Amino acid sequence: MPIRSNRKTETYFDFFSRSTGPVEAGDDSGGGSGQDTSSNTPRAILGGGWDGSDRNDIQYFDISTTGNATDFGDMLAANQDPGGCGSATRACFGGGCCPNFNVIQYVTIASPGNATDFGDMTYSDHGCSGLSNATRGFICGGTDNADKIDYFTIATLGNAADFGDSACPSRNPTSFASPTRGIIGAGGSNQIGYITIDTLGNTTDFGDLTSSSQYRSGACNETRGLFHESTNTVSYITIASTGNAIDFGDLTNSKEMTCMTANTTRAVRGGGQSPLTNVLDYATIDTTGNFTDFGDMTDSLAAQYGTSGDHGGLQ
Repeated sequence: MPIRSNRKTETYFDFFSRSTGPVEAGDDSGGGSGQDTSSNTPRAILGGGWDGSDRNDIQYFDISTTGNATDFGDMLAANQDPGGCGSATRACFGGGCCPNFNVIQYVTIASPGNATDFGDMTYSDHGCSGLSNATRGFICGGTDNADKIDYFTIATLGNAADFGDSACPSRNPTSFASPTRGIIGAGGSNQIGYITIDTLGNTTDFGDLTSSSQYRSGACNETRGLFHESTNTVSYITIASTGNAIDFGDLTNSKEMTCMTANTTRAVRGGGQSPLTNVLDYATIDTTGNFTDFGDMTDSLAAQYGTSGDHGGLQ
């Protein structure tokens, strides 16, 4: 796995010098609160990465077309394996390494540029994932904190708060959400759990994946979620119900440490390692079948995280 916790990385922001007071998730001190009512945009944002060294890249592309990704800006520091989530206007990334970070940072999806400090998670880790609806963002799991779920109000700058615990036994879970329900699965197992976004609490059993999965990715529209399970296999679930995942189709290649994001109709998977690749491929979420070539990322990277301004939690 691309973990290099014992080497020096070039940073552009001192994660450890800030005063971080105990701002509650949803506190209104950061300017605005509540649901983001902006129009959704099918722009995908990918943050962080690893290519033998940690990377600070942010790149973007339009999910509704096909083509190559474009440089968006830089993260606050070189960062591999963060979690991510977002609203129609903001893309947020939390955690990552190396060393382990607890910082949440964000960009405005419509305006290319560098990331801005948002606040802090309750824990420092990498190997995280994320999910959101239009109001609440979540960072889930990690290498040393597999059971953690943090939440915050996306429209309001401030620190995250504890939401509850996940049943995932290990790092790099797969997560995504509808407007009401968050899904957290895999993480070194075949289990799928769910949370109700507007309440606090632990995950509840949803069902099982077709195989044990880790270091992969997933995405959804409002009704259906896709899991990249093992090798090049993709499965799907209906988010509003419970039950086991069903085979969807195959990716164009077999990679680990991939990222995936979606709009109302398409899921796009990108990157990965063994060996590193810059390939983006996509599928139509409400059908079944194999993924098709979409284009290329700006570089060959693994250990990124992806979100968009039109994912399933915003629909």
